[in-house]
Amino acid sequence: MLSWRAKRQLIIASIPVLLILGLGFLFFQRFLPEPTCFDNKKNQGELGVDCGGPCEPCATCADKILNQGEEQEVLYSAGMEYEFTLFDEFGLIARKVGRTFILPQERTHVIEANLNTTREPSRVEFKILNIDWQFKKLEQPNLVIERRDYKIIEIDGKKQSLVEASVLNKTPFNFREIVVNFAVLDAEGNLLGANRVLVESLLAGSRQTVKSIWPQELKGRATTIIVEPRVNFFDPTIIIKPR
Repeated sequence: MLSWRAKRQLIIASIPVLLILGLGFLFFQRFLPEPTCFDNKKNQGELGVDCGGPCEPCATCADKILNQGEEQEVLYSAGMEYEFTLFDEFGLIARKVGRTFILPQERTHVIEANLNTTREPSRVEFKILNIDWQFKKLEQPNLVIERRDYKIIEIDGKKQSLVEASVLNKTPFNFREIVVNFAVLDAEGNLLGANRVLVESLLAGSRQTVKSIWPQELKGRATTIIVEPRVNFFDPTIIIKPR
């Protein structure tokens, strides 16, 4: 057994070690990054990596949404015509008409990028002008976002915001064209930035890195990054089916 003197020396020697461990723990807690919905980690009550809980829902075969290649009879829109109208306090600033498609049971963002105006808008109206509904057996294109990262980069001394995502084509089809929507939100769900990027080709089983760059640093703290890869499965010119 240790003598009283040896025990006393052991206790005195352990005090600096405990202090170092305590300071290290405080330092780690202070500088540990807060969890987000795009940190490639399963944290903050998420059901999967960066999905579920406070983030976007995770794709499952039992969620009654076509997101893993399921096939069934569905109602879809092969074409939808829409209109954005921008106003300020004096009246109309700009008007933009576009066309998109709506996949079965899909909730998506309609984004018009690079709409130039000479006055700052204070109000935006969105209208659906015409929609073509059809009923058909259809397989949902299975495009998977493997990762998404938000970064602040500097080009020629100017800070810019960048979202970089990896898109995997898990279908047996080669796509001539896909559209990728980007939306950056803060913790309260306020939109900090949105963009639409066109990818000219994505082969079956391949992955591609897609980037969205804003010409300035987005204001606010980005906590949620939404990346939506979309393919118009109703357009035969977009899809190259395997032989």
